[in-house]
Amino acid sequence: MKVRGGISDVAVGYIELYYNRLFAAGDSAHPSRLYWSQPPGDVKTIENWSMDDFSEAASGGHTEVGPTNNDPIVGLTALSNQLIIHKESGNYRLIGSNPSNFQILQINSGVEKMTNTNRISHGDVPYWLTRAGMYYYNGQQALLHPRSRQMRNTLRGANLDHSKGIECRDKLYFTLRAASGTGADDTVIYYDMTENVWMKRNGFSIVDMVTRDGEIYLINANRYVCKVGGTDYDGTPIEAYWRTPITDLGAKSIIKEPRKMIMRGRSGGVNDAISVTEYSGTIPNITEFILPSNDESVKEIALHNEGRTFHYEFRNKAGSWWKILGGVEILFNGKSME
Repeated sequence: MKVRGGISDVAVGYIELYYNRLFAAGDSAHPSRLYWSQPPGDVKTIENWSMDDFSEAASGGHTEVGPTNNDPIVGLTALSNQLIIHKESGNYRLIGSNPSNFQILQINSGVEKMTNTNRISHGDVPYWLTRAGMYYYNGQQALLHPRSRQMRNTLRGANLDHSKGIECRDKLYFTLRAASGTGADDTVIYYDMTENVWMKRNGFSIVDMVTRDGEIYLINANRYVCKVGGTDYDGTPIEAYWRTPITDLGAKSIIKEPRKMIMRGRSGGVNDAISVTEYSGTIPNITEFILPSNDESVKEIALHNEGRTFHYEFRNKAGSWWKILGGVEILFNGKSME
């Protein structure tokens, strides 16, 4: 690395602290180059990236990682026992404690490009979002998370160039921009590490996002700092829904005649309505109702359509608040095709 008075004068995009040295990459003139600084001690400092002719172990330096033609380094991740080097088409790891025993090994190739700003370290395991889904590194290889398929439609064609990632209370949050969107990111998806499910929120703009003391704050396109929480988006009602998967119950030849939906749930008040849409025939049927105000009551809703497959969509009305407890039961008759 070029130095001036022992201080780096090369513009880089990524920097990590590993084994008391700074590691850097993202030099536009050398996009596949990994730099490391001298270790601190005596007159040495991690701000000095120059070579030491008398001690390789105490020297700064650099090396090229993987192919240097059209495969730049796009991120770095420091773990407790290795440094992960993310390239546009693959991942590498550096092991060793000083330049005399550094080794750089390829982890995998042919993976989706990652964005360094959405990489999250949960414990000593890094996670990052790509258009193929969420990857994680298990200490030996980078793998696609088994729950990634749940967000495949949302990620298809999404723009992750400026995606941000944070962890808050065992949830991994990622911002992204819809394929047709321009400007700021407009969607947040998050993975609940406890419940093993994904959720999506949109309807607002996001330039950056940070967490502090268990709370999430974001900067929107108008440069306002907003705290995440509550039942509206800065005064705008939130539109929320839950859609069940399409099912034929493993009996494609049977016509299902749903007759009743039985559920427990709770609403925020007498005006917090919910609508359920039946998709079990050619014409969707919409029923609007209000859930009880306590957790003990059971609500029964009459159903009318029929079909070989069915699914249901639950929506709030005018920003109303509600939750469903313990799932939903459907009573139906079945008749075979003759």
